[in-house]
Amino acid sequence: MLFVERNLIFGIPKECSKKHEKNVKKLYVINNLEKVRQTGRAYYYKTRKFKKKTCKICGREFILRGAYAKTCSEKCRKENIRRNNNRGSKIWVKRHPERRKETMKKYGINNREKLDKYNSEWRKKNPKKVRAGVKRWRKKYPKKRNAQAQAQGRIKLDGKICEICNIEEAKHRHHEDYSKPLEVIFLCIKCHNKLHWEKKNGK
Repeated sequence: MLFVERNLIFGIPKECSKKHEKNVKKLYVINNLEKVRQTGRAYYYKTRKFKKKTCKICGREFILRGAYAKTCSEKCRKENIRRNNNRGSKIWVKRHPERRKETMKKYGINNREKLDKYNSEWRKKNPKKVRAGVKRWRKKYPKKRNAQAQAQGRIKLDGKICEICNIEEAKHRHHEDYSKPLEVIFLCIKCHNKLHWEKKNGK
């Protein structure tokens, strides 16, 4: 019945050319639009060749669903955003070195105990890096190193008290002038660190 209706509409026999077939297909699509849509989607997802891409964060391969996807999951996407923000902050630091110094000073004043704790933990975890840093410092400042070595060899700390707080036992020998290695001030660790920090920050 359907075939007869088609022939009546188009007015051409069954044995016609490709044009007739195209017209028949068009008519079928018009009469069965929803069915065509459903079968079309199913066929598309069955035959579609999904592109594979490597995740920028974890390195795992994933099927690309969008044109600009760079990560495989929500977790990796957030991590990618965090890294991009950090990269942006590094660029800002290069452009504004003076403002960076000011913010670091303020943070150091407000979080001294936190920084001291973090530094001590880091030193325990990374002894090789600490030794390498000490070697670099000795090469860079030979005059300071010689003064310290002479003071350590000739001046003893037995029973000495810190000259700033007058409470804690002295653990360090502080030089005001490195050209005079035997002229030292006896200080505890906290007062010695505080003294150098104040000199560094102009206080």
